Amino acid sequence: MLLDRKHFSPLHRNWLATVILVTIASAAWFAWTWWRSGRNPGGGSWTGLAFGIAAALICLFEMALVIRKTSWFRARRTLLGIPLGTARAWMAAHIWLGLLAVPLVAMHAGLRFGGTLSWLLAWLFIVVIVSGVVGLTLQNVLPRLLTEAVPDETIYSQIDVVGSQLAADAARLARLYGGPPPEEWAELEQASASRPSPTAEGVIAGAPRRVGTMVERSPHPEVNLPRGADSPDLHWAVKQEVAEFLRTGRSSTGKLGSAQQIQWFFDDLRRRVRPEARPAVDQIEDLCRRRRQFNLQVWIHFWLHSWLSIHLPLSVALIWLLAAHIVGAIAYN
Repeated sequence: MLLDRKHFSPLHRNWLATVILVTIASAAWFAWTWWRSGRNPGGGSWTGLAFGIAAALICLFEMALVIRKTSWFRARRTLLGIPLGTARAWMAAHIWLGLLAVPLVAMHAGLRFGGTLSWLLAWLFIVVIVSGVVGLTLQNVLPRLLTEAVPDETIYSQIDVVGSQLAADAARLARLYGGPPPEEWAELEQASASRPSPTAEGVIAGAPRRVGTMVERSPHPEVNLPRGADSPDLHWAVKQEVAEFLRTGRSSTGKLGSAQQIQWFFDDLRRRVRPEARPAVDQIEDLCRRRRQFNLQVWIHFWLHSWLSIHLPLSVALIWLLAAHIVGAIAYN
């Protein structure tokens, strides 16, 4: 954790102090060179060249994190007798050195963009830095949001399986309280019994949790219900709206699209069903609220991982443009 003051470790504090000191020293050297020579010390000066070399080395180190995270390097603590350091230390260095590269690049460019290639390289560098900062923010904020907003969090790859279990529970409640079900509901009620089995092609990590309302099964469940509990409105609601939402997380009519809409839908349903069936409505409403939490989990998971699909390709493109920039500078200067 970087943004939380309680978890701002000494590792990050040391890097922060180092970045501040190096930035101040670099800015002082840049200002002194400018004052002494009377002109902006751009990339063609020795000062600008030093800043450029330092920034280029930082960019190469930033890309080395990809190699450090491969399975071969993760299993090793040393390379040729040299300690590799922990992944946590590499990530801290990746963050702070990336931020340090910003003032170094700016002073290397002489506080201006320059020609076409330099202009393109500078803007790509800015986008890479911004995407990295956004990713860092998401990595610190979204896990906390997931813990607080999704108390019923389940295994991400098993959300659809758990959704089918919830739909089966809702169908079972509708069968008990809503009258005789249509024949196609038998498949829905059996969905909770199915489990994806690990295969040679793909092994599922973990196991799906049993989430939902546990309803006691009986050959004649209606005998355990009060007389007059039969409520076709409940049967219709589960068939037309609830079952699809629990299975897929989508509401085709939009009646279960938000927490407020779920409350309105079930408040209206409670008024239409028989009083004896209202406990079942409460339980099915709870199932829908759990499914909505799973939808939020899917959304958080998407943003937690998708930013890297932008940051990493742009970083690779930055390295290629950096190589072209170095070759061009050597060839024409």
